[in-house]
Amino acid sequence: MSHLRRPRHPVVERALRLSRHYCAGNIIDDAPAFAHACKVAVMLARYVPDATPEMIAAALLHDAPEFVSPSVNLDNVLKHAIGDGVAPLVNAIHTEHAAMMSGAAPRVPGQPVTQIMAADKVVAFSALVRRAGRAPDECEFWAKRTALQSLFPWFEQWCEMAAPQLPESLHTAVSLALARLETAAVARPQPASPTPGGSNVTPLPAPG
Repeated sequence: MSHLRRPRHPVVERALRLSRHYCAGNIIDDAPAFAHACKVAVMLARYVPDATPEMIAAALLHDAPEFVSPSVNLDNVLKHAIGDGVAPLVNAIHTEHAAMMSGAAPRVPGQPVTQIMAADKVVAFSALVRRAGRAPDECEFWAKRTALQSLFPWFEQWCEMAAPQLPESLHTAVSLALARLETAAVARPQPASPTPGGSNVTPLPAPG
């Protein structure tokens, strides 16, 4: 069995169904949340071919805590509907994300969680660069994301700390995705400077 390809491991099959249920109606990266979940699972499988079915399931369900109703005991659902070992991974990913958003210093949890988080970052960073490139106004796109840009040093430190926990190829992928994201944000087009009379003048191309 090979991760998301049929025939799938029963744990992965059940996780796919539950992820589709919880993701329904939610959007991530301007796309259905279920598509994002699948991309993270595929990214994890690409760089960590020996990932366990529980890791793939957790990748598919890593955003479930954001979508589930407060009245639902997600731990029990994951244990009984998916299998043992998935809930701790999902909870750990959610805890690390909450810590990042709270301004806590970067930290690296166990290897499986770190690998899932790295796959998630590759997908998310790459999606942001694509969306910026398609935006009608790239300056406005990044101006609305100053909070994200303030996290760049956090991401850099996290990538450095995570290196020993990641396959070299995955560490390279997440570092490159972050570098591309930072370059896109810094190198965004700048508005033309107004002339003294108030109109904008497009500079002539350089000779030659």
